[in-house]
Amino acid sequence: MQAVTGKESYRYDGYGRRVKVTRTSDGKTDYPIYTMGGQLLTEDDARSNRRIDYVSLNGSLVAKRTATLGKSNWSTAYEHTDALHSPNAETNATDTATRIEHYTPYGEPGDHQYVQGPGFTGHVTDAATGLTYAQQRYYDPVMGRFLSADPVLPNDNGGSFNRYWYASDNPYRFTDPDGRDEIVFTWKPGVDAVGHSAIGYQNRDSAGNPTGTYTVKSLWPAKAVDRETMTAPAKYKTDIVKAADIAKYQGGGEGKGAAGIVLIKGDAKQDAAVAAALAKGELSHTYNAGMNMNTCSTYAAAGVAATGIQVNQTGTVSSTLLGMPVSRSGVVTPLAVYNSVVGSGDPRVSVIKAIPPGETSPDLKIK
Repeated sequence: MQAVTGKESYRYDGYGRRVKVTRTSDGKTDYPIYTMGGQLLTEDDARSNRRIDYVSLNGSLVAKRTATLGKSNWSTAYEHTDALHSPNAETNATDTATRIEHYTPYGEPGDHQYVQGPGFTGHVTDAATGLTYAQQRYYDPVMGRFLSADPVLPNDNGGSFNRYWYASDNPYRFTDPDGRDEIVFTWKPGVDAVGHSAIGYQNRDSAGNPTGTYTVKSLWPAKAVDRETMTAPAKYKTDIVKAADIAKYQGGGEGKGAAGIVLIKGDAKQDAAVAAALAKGELSHTYNAGMNMNTCSTYAAAGVAATGIQVNQTGTVSSTLLGMPVSRSGVVTPLAVYNSVVGSGDPRVSVIKAIPPGETSPDLKIK
């Protein structure tokens, strides 16, 4: 980095997005504007004396309009992207290819020419440094590594163990977009004597871009559970939570932060699948703890299953009914959901907040 010519300085907004770029040598500036989902929308770039508007559809760049600063001599170029949202070709109004680009699996341009603007996986390429600006972090496509650590902590099974790698070191299968995807919350026994589960999915705009918020959904009994039938009317709770506030989310009636928070990386298709699974679950109007059919944990487990991860652990719930001890095994509990996701070995899984190992038993007691 010290050998870079044309060094620049940057300023960022509260979401970690760049809002000003200043070239050190001559003081010329660029003012980029991003959508809430993190896609470049427009920029006034005095370095190249251009105003550029970017047009995206469903997460992919489809066109850009360029004019000289202060003038209206607009020209349009059409972008052709691959499955990772990387632009592979640019054509003009006569369908003539004006630029062809091929990327290595980790994002290095095939011709080793770094062009300023949206590049590998749709993130902005900084031509001066050759780095990819992935908003929260900078990525070096030559090394295949980020320059700073992933804020998501490794899990006990080695998932996300290398906090600098790109796409779990498997760029053929995964991308590493900014933002997070499905979030699973687990509360230990507290206000609810058995604990609680909730699941959140990433919200997206009409173009499929993340908005920086999550819809967090959970199932509660609308009133005290009947001790004979172990049922109650179902109440489905929905909260909209900013991505920056995920670790502080208190889960409505619990009144405290979750003991365990797990992230499952995915894409817009996965987000839609989780939302559909939860909507299907809400067709049931009965909270049924007795049959273990419709509880906060089975509801969250249905959302987890929509990501392709199965909740395959269960626990034992012990209680007292009419003065007699009652014990049921094979119950999907909040900690069973947590353990199943964390123990899946799926490389998409990362632990944001870990429940201490000594407290992860899914066996719970109702006092």
